[in-house]
Amino acid sequence: MTVLDRLRHTTLADRVPLLTAARGGASAALATAAVPVVVALLAFAAASSATAGVGQATALGVDGWFLAQGARISAGSATLAFTPLLWTAAVLAALAWSARRLTASVGLDGPTWRGLVGLRLLRAYGAFIGSYAVTGALLSLLTLFLPARPAWWSALFVLVATPAAGCLLGLTWHCRDVGTEGPLGALPLPSTLRRALGPALRGTAATVATGALMVLVGVVLSFGDIVHVTGELHAGFVGDVLLWAGQLSVVPNLGLWGMSFAAGSGVHVVAGASTTWTASQAGLMPMVPFLASLPSPGRFPMVVAGVVLIPVGLGAYIGTRVVGSMARLARGWTKASVAATAALLAALLVGLLDAFGGGSWGAFRLSDVGAPALLMTGLLAVELCFGALLPVAADQWRLHRR
Repeated sequence: MTVLDRLRHTTLADRVPLLTAARGGASAALATAAVPVVVALLAFAAASSATAGVGQATALGVDGWFLAQGARISAGSATLAFTPLLWTAAVLAALAWSARRLTASVGLDGPTWRGLVGLRLLRAYGAFIGSYAVTGALLSLLTLFLPARPAWWSALFVLVATPAAGCLLGLTWHCRDVGTEGPLGALPLPSTLRRALGPALRGTAATVATGALMVLVGVVLSFGDIVHVTGELHAGFVGDVLLWAGQLSVVPNLGLWGMSFAAGSGVHVVAGASTTWTASQAGLMPMVPFLASLPSPGRFPMVVAGVVLIPVGLGAYIGTRVVGSMARLARGWTKASVAATAALLAALLVGLLDAFGGGSWGAFRLSDVGAPALLMTGLLAVELCFGALLPVAADQWRLHRR
């Protein structure tokens, strides 16, 4: 084989994964966008009084796709910034699955970028992300049928950040499959931070799940009121099914609301209507069925403040995970620093999730809805840290008693 033949062969070999990656990115964008578009078309078909056309219903579905990735939808002075986190998780799972297949086909061999990711694989990821972004930009043209469309800056961000996150998850998934450390393991992180990552992630998941469980208990107790509000909407059978499915998609968001209430930062749905440890204030609520599960207006007894033990207990769970993952005879200061770091990371991640989930359902009285992310993060940091240090103190007491 001549030198020219070798160069031609190498060029073709490099082009194949790039074309595969580009097809994968476009397919992932179309597949994930198809779900909200079909839902919007079903809702349009089920609504007997609907005046929108197919194009407008399709545009509404595309808006939902952008919203699921964290984009902000603007219509005049109103902004919809409430990301259904369950939809976000579904989109990321689909992208991670596609990126994992791409990673397996390209492989991890060859020269690397700063010892983290292979250059060949990095180029494939670039083609995947670029194709996803271009396809998403073309889909965004459909939103011209509606006055509500993604803000350009948020659309640009999510069309790059979402597939990039999917590639990172897919790479981590593939590395676990083949039993390698992966790029995250090669990062030069301090040992305290590295040890705290696992417990922090588990603590974040437990915090959101516990908050969601609190909300679901409220839903069960107020189920009659929720059914009544649902009936008042007269959405029909298909409309009711879609309405319940939409409410289920925001269960993680509501979990953040529940944890904000437990932490002490409270929840506000509209201006002048908030729920804290001390009282629930009334206000003109939107006709959203799950809001009927909010407590009736009035003052609460002091015992309600005992819900602060929930985040403290979650902190204890984090501290228990830290103590169990470290050597029994490790220094107490080391265990305490790892536990505190894990608790702070968990609080920060919960706050970031709340900020990403958004807090606006429109304009004026609906412009700031949900949990105050900054205050909730600060209170959770204190409460989780306090709880996380309890198992460390108990462990040290047992060691010294012996």
